[in-house]
Amino acid sequence: MERSPFPSESRPEFECNHNAGDPVLETGIYEICHAQGSRGTAVFLQFDYFPPCTCCGSRVRYRLLHAAPHLLEDPDFRP
Repeated sequence: MERSPFPSESRPEFECNHNAGDPVLETGIYEICHAQGSRGTAVFLQFDYFPPCTCCGSRVRYRLLHAAPHLLEDPDFRP
């Protein structure tokens, strides 16, 4: 997994407030907060669910870094 393109500061665990299995409430770029402390980023789409990690399972957490509506959610790009 790639390192985050966002400035990486020391962030308390409580800021990663979404758990594996929770519904994604907003499309965007999320920080992945692994149980062992490493961080990464991924895009998640609204109405999906945050997945468990292949290494740390359900102990992984997620934090929204930047809301980024999906292209089809933008009225300028609707068919």
